[in-house]
Amino acid sequence: MKKKGMTIIESIVTIALLGLVFLLVAPLIRGFGRVDTRVKTQKEIDREFAKINEFIQKKIKSAKDVGNASGSYAGIYSSFDSSTFDFLGSITSEDGSVLYLEIPDSSGTSEDVFFIFEDGKLKYREGVTVNNAGNTSTNETLMENVADATFKYQEGIILYYIDLDIGEYEGKLRSSFKGSASTRIDID
Repeated sequence: MKKKGMTIIESIVTIALLGLVFLLVAPLIRGFGRVDTRVKTQKEIDREFAKINEFIQKKIKSAKDVGNASGSYAGIYSSFDSSTFDFLGSITSEDGSVLYLEIPDSSGTSEDVFFIFEDGKLKYREGVTVNNAGNTSTNETLMENVADATFKYQEGIILYYIDLDIGEYEGKLRSSFKGSASTRIDID
C-alpha cells in the first residue's frame, strides 16, 4: 500500500527550510524599505531646497543694486531681535543671519524684504514701505528644523547657505544647500 502525503519528518524539514529562507530574506526586505525611505526623504529635501532657492533668487534679483555708495539697498545683518524688530550689527557686515532687500515696484515705491534665521526657522518678512519695517504685510516661515542659515554679500552677489537638522538621517542624507544670486544693476 502506498502512502499519500507527507510524513511528519518531511513536514518538519520543509518548515525548517522555509524558516531558514525567511530568516535570510527578511533583512534584505527590511533593508530595501529603509533605502526607499531614505530616497523619498532625500527627494523631499531636494524639492524643498529647490522651492526655497527659486524664491530667494527671485527676491534677490528683484532688489536694487547693493553697491550704491549713497545708501545700502540690500545688506546683511549679524542678528535680529523679533520681539522689538531691531537689527543687531551693521548693514555693511559681510555675513549674518538676516538678509535685507529693498525691492522697487512700478509705482515708484519700495518694500522691505527680510530673510531671517531665528529659532531654528528660516522666516520671510515683507514690509510695507522702506524704513517702516515694523509694519509687515507678510510674515511667514519658509523652512523649519533649520540648523543654520547664513547670508553673505560679495561684490554684488549674495551667497546663502542653509543647513537642515534632519535627526536620524544626519550624515546619511545631503541636508545642506548653497545658493547665490546677484542683485540687478543700479536702476536709479
